Amino acid sequence: MRLLQRDGYAATSWRGVVEEAGTPWGSAHHHFPGGKEQLAAAAVQLGSDLVVAALEDSLDRSETVGDAVRLWFAVSAKNLKQSRYRGGCPIATVALETAPGSTALTAVCGTGAGHNGRREPGGIAASRSRRGAHRAHCPRSRDRGQSHRH
Repeated sequence: MRLLQRDGYAATSWRGVVEEAGTPWGSAHHHFPGGKEQLAAAAVQLGSDLVVAALEDSLDRSETVGDAVRLWFAVSAKNLKQSRYRGGCPIATVALETAPGSTALTAVCGTGAGHNGRREPGGIAASRSRRGAHRAHCPRSRDRGQSHRH
């Protein structure tokens, strides 16, 4: 994911991926028989999963949606600075570069890597409200500051 994020799809070579991963060529081809395009789609999916996890963590740690957005931006800014401004959005670089040329990458980038509709109906605000209501009525969740399943 780091190579795609930093260098883009066209400049990321299979050789560079194998070297970065420290894996044998055969293992890379075994796990990604579709080659670089399949690997890039998996990397975009991973990047999307990480972004969604960070957003959900920000929501869980914040009292309001506005506080969550501010926290997410602060964490994102910190990560961007630590990467020396080379590790931005894990989807944007690939999406902008490959938009019309790869149906597989366009599909995974265009759907937010499969996260459209992941939250309950009503979106993030409704989900946040339901979690807050659950915490208010369930001492175990309120004490731990997190939700749990019944």
